[in-house]
Amino acid sequence: DYAARDRRICLLRNEQNIGLTCSLNRGLERARGEFIARMDSDDIALPKRFELQVQALRENPALVLCGAQTISIDAQGRRRARGGGPADNQVMRWYAVFRPAMAHPTAMFRASLVHEGLRYNENCHTAQDYDLWSRMLEYGDASVLQTPLLLYREHDGAVSSRKRREQA
Repeated sequence: DYAARDRRICLLRNEQNIGLTCSLNRGLERARGEFIARMDSDDIALPKRFELQVQALRENPALVLCGAQTISIDAQGRRRARGGGPADNQVMRWYAVFRPAMAHPTAMFRASLVHEGLRYNENCHTAQDYDLWSRMLEYGDASVLQTPLLLYREHDGAVSSRKRREQA
């Protein structure tokens, strides 16, 4: 158990199933630090992920949300394809009108936005990221680093596979 070995890790367990969106907000409420990084348990952060995203956010004060390109992997961990999103803030804003502009598990954003009251909309049972990122763009810029920093696992059991129509 990582939490037992590192006091910076706080393991949160829900007494009952409260759903993904409420669980995400529960994590946001407990987060302490300058930045918040999002990731799913079946994905794998590449070694420079946090370093490069923190660097980008610190070098550009207008940047409030930073994602990264991904390398898709299957259930067995075999690499499949590369995914990403726009690096340019203006292209990001245009792109975000139509779909999420970055993969949810690559997102890192300023904790100050959470302190200002931004949370995942608990009425959204899917596409919570799309809603939150759209609202974050009201506070500043967003960008996707053009370096793959996450192995993004795709499989039939994933929410993005099971609830594709609902997300659309």
